[in-house]
Amino acid sequence: EPQAGASPAIGEIGKREEVEEVRIEMRVPASARQAVESTLLKTHPYEEPAYDFFRVEAPPASLGRMGTLPESVPSAELRAFVDRALGSRCELYGKLERKVSKVGVVGGAGGDYWMRAKCAGCDVLVTGECAHHHGRDAAESGFCIVEAGHYHTEQPGMLALCKRLNVAMPSAGFEVFEPPKGRCGRPE
Repeated sequence: EPQAGASPAIGEIGKREEVEEVRIEMRVPASARQAVESTLLKTHPYEEPAYDFFRVEAPPASLGRMGTLPESVPSAELRAFVDRALGSRCELYGKLERKVSKVGVVGGAGGDYWMRAKCAGCDVLVTGECAHHHGRDAAESGFCIVEAGHYHTEQPGMLALCKRLNVAMPSAGFEVFEPPKGRCGRPE
């Protein structure tokens, strides 16, 4: 209810007015906070708008990597590529037809990194293991996860590490453990 001396954007002085409100949320860099706040106060029709700023801490660095495909492909096509490249049988969380181009990669149990990958601009995360609830949450948000298995996402790195260690310390004779094959010819 605007009082005498007010200049209401809607309604009349002395008369109670009810209108729907809109809530707006956005992320702004800390360096822009002052400009955003100043603009809000100058342009908002109320004398005292309700607003808050919350500091969002950057997530700690992860062990993952990111890359961009030469062209966008459906996530099902990326899953098939990962299967061929790693000799795996991947699971896919997300829509098969969703076009993806920026790919995050975390070997082993990296499914809980999906939100960090998404916030970093990735369309999809390729990882070794993903808890079902992480996969469902990612899929519901429009993100995709390709789950390729621990062995298939870790063993190539172990082979490369073994080669480097043997070059650095040839007398040590490093070897890579190869797990026994299961019934389907895949590591158990």
